[in-house]
Amino acid sequence: MAKLLGLWNVVAAVIGKAAATDALRSFENYGFQAFVAEFGKSYADSEAAKRQAIFEANLVQIKAQNELYAKGASKWFMGVNDFADLTPEEFAQMRGLRGKPKLPKGHLAAAFRTRRRRTHLLSTGGRRER
Repeated sequence: MAKLLGLWNVVAAVIGKAAATDALRSFENYGFQAFVAEFGKSYADSEAAKRQAIFEANLVQIKAQNELYAKGASKWFMGVNDFADLTPEEFAQMRGLRGKPKLPKGHLAAAFRTRRRRTHLLSTGGRRER
């Protein structure tokens, strides 16, 4: 039991140190080129300028939040990850947070849903079940 408790203390200390290190990470000298190198990103020439502008805007928000955290005005901090070059809309779309995509009018699934609803309304005499 003592060995297990000792192991737990070591694990907790390592996790605590890692969290403290992440919390103290300064992004003052961190730029787009460092981001690209750290996360192995590559862009077409036309895309690079757009991604750099998005990254720099996100980095401003990260620095502002971390400043609040350092002052004790916030209980959470932010870091840079491989999504730092995405807009909030791109991130939400990638993660599927904006619902199902709307299907074109002639798409088979859209036609099936419409036909199924119409059939249900005809079979219930136009009444909808609640």
